Amino acid sequence: MTTIVLSSKAGYESALALSEALECKYENPYETENRHFLGYDKVIKYGFSPGIVCDKGTTIINKTKSTVVALDKIKTFKLFPDKSVPFTENIKEAAKWLKEGQVAARATATGHNSEGIVFCQTAEELLEADAKFFTKYVEHTNEFRVNVWRNKVVSVYDKVQTGDLFSFKLFKGVEEQPQLVEFVQDVYDKTKLDWYGLDILRDKDGKLTLLEINSAPILYPYTLKKLVSLIQEIE
Repeated sequence: MTTIVLSSKAGYESALALSEALECKYENPYETENRHFLGYDKVIKYGFSPGIVCDKGTTIINKTKSTVVALDKIKTFKLFPDKSVPFTENIKEAAKWLKEGQVAARATATGHNSEGIVFCQTAEELLEADAKFFTKYVEHTNEFRVNVWRNKVVSVYDKVQTGDLFSFKLFKGVEEQPQLVEFVQDVYDKTKLDWYGLDILRDKDGKLTLLEINSAPILYPYTLKKLVSLIQEIE
């Protein structure tokens, strides 16, 4: 069977690692300006959302309709109003949140790696920020990256901060935690994404809050090995 992995520049390293592990071709369609992928049994869209042309019967992992939700954070927040961090496009509403803590002013709904985010603690900072929308700070004890295959948790990483640096520590034993299982099932039911990462906050009471959905999560070795096995199981 023939497989190809597609990604943008942002997902390049993990997508390339996946293609190498699968021993298949990799391509960045933005660079090649190619949208036709005929002759493949599987096409894996690793953070690449535009539509493509494939043969009838080709298995497409992460279809366009699903990935556009993950790409646009405003779409994500609107789809999960009870699970996501509070957001608003109204600066007056955001200003009220300052009484409870800092507010993130976001210049773009499609940024990655904290692109276009300014954390504001005063009304002046809020007014000066070039923002498309705002999100409220949520008190939390942990931030997790949860990697998911359809509606099943594959791996969980605890985001650990040391000074100004962040690292991710594999966090085992929570894959079947009831609230997390329900959370993941709801995301899959509403997005139908095949492979994705969830950035989730947990507060002192154990409540989970969604920060974002990522259709091109970083692949650390443990997760890469599991993902390869899942893809190879597809007929």
